[in-house]
Amino acid sequence: MIHKGHLKEGKSLLAPYLPTTSSTSPYSEGGALYGLGIIHANHGEGITQYLLSALNEHAASETIQHGACLGLGVAGMASGNRAIFNSLADVLNSDRAVAGEAAGIAIGLVMLGTGDEQALNLLIPYAHNTQHEKIIRGIAMGIALVMYAKEAKADSLIEQLLQDKVPIYLPIYLPIFLRAHSAILS
Repeated sequence: MIHKGHLKEGKSLLAPYLPTTSSTSPYSEGGALYGLGIIHANHGEGITQYLLSALNEHAASETIQHGACLGLGVAGMASGNRAIFNSLADVLNSDRAVAGEAAGIAIGLVMLGTGDEQALNLLIPYAHNTQHEKIIRGIAMGIALVMYAKEAKADSLIEQLLQDKVPIYLPIYLPIFLRAHSAILS
């Protein structure tokens, strides 16, 4: 966070920790990708391609994918970027718990406040089809973020989720909480 907004220096600041051919640790590499996204939060045009490449190149490492997903989510926050959305959907569809949880959250961040039907049509059925509780939690956060500040539209979704056999309770309460506290965030 201390480097947030240092867009030109971000990559060089984190260079010792970013994924390379001589790997140090997947945890530091994934964390560095997430940190790179935080540095470029809401100004991710210059870094999203690098994060997308890292996401695809390190498909074998859930830990690195986790960091890349969260980095993409923060860098592309509220952009509605379809290329990022599609890459995150691919990670989610891989049905790997750690990376899938991050992909669910990141989809919500990219589609923040859009109420995007395509995102909801991906996330809700996927929550029913996966056996991973982590992914369900990530999807719940993702749904809540997609529906941020969309209370009227969220009412029918809340009713649908209340009747669901798969309990995804978080999106029922989080949009209400976020809206109530949006004045504090402004």
